[in-house]
Amino acid sequence: MKKIEETEQGKISNPLNVEIVLDETNRLFIAWQDKVQATTLENEDILSAVSLGGGKSFESTTNVSNNEDAD
Repeated sequence: MKKIEETEQGKISNPLNVEIVLDETNRLFIAWQDKVQATTLENEDILSAVSLGGGKSFESTTNVSNNEDAD
């Protein structure tokens, strides 16, 4: 399994509240809370990543927060 250390939103610093789900078709869903510093602001964001192959590779990470700097 590949460790995710950095996303499009920035470096992962201290992931909290990590949730991992594997469904019956081997899709892996991960969601976590982290402090992402994309600009000069540092906010607590909720991020998610999906793997269609059980964790061998991941689609791009999505910032699902409503913070003003969220993508």
